[in-house]
Amino acid sequence: MFEYFYRISDRYGKKIVAIAIFTNKSTKSTNQYHDKYFGTEITYTFNKYVVSDFDEEEFKKSPKLFSKALLASIYLNQTKNEMSHRIAYKRTLLREVWLLSNGERAEIRALLYFIDYLLKLPKSMSEQLVRDVKDEIKGEEEILNLYK
Repeated sequence: MFEYFYRISDRYGKKIVAIAIFTNKSTKSTNQYHDKYFGTEITYTFNKYVVSDFDEEEFKKSPKLFSKALLASIYLNQTKNEMSHRIAYKRTLLREVWLLSNGERAEIRALLYFIDYLLKLPKSMSEQLVRDVKDEIKGEEEILNLYK
């Protein structure tokens, strides 16, 4: 997390919010990086979310984009290798994202990328999903193009 932080900060020179999303409650991972060597010391603390600590229904009702990222994490655990369930969850998430009007284009693109990354589908299923949602989102082709 620290490496990602300093590389992004160095490259873009922007303020960064770092968030680690853990999908497994049994994780022993911390939300801090600490290093010390010959009098030089650094401590880096970042946000940590353990998805199983939250209620899935709250995420479904929430209008926040971040809630959809957390839902994608939940769905990843629920589907494992069940692609028929995964495509249904992914379709639902895509629908929810394009119904939300509270995000900037860059945020929506990042969220769609994250959802696509987590909820990977075989190529044929992914192509079918694009064809299916095309009819559902008439007038929202820009969102579909961001997803593609």
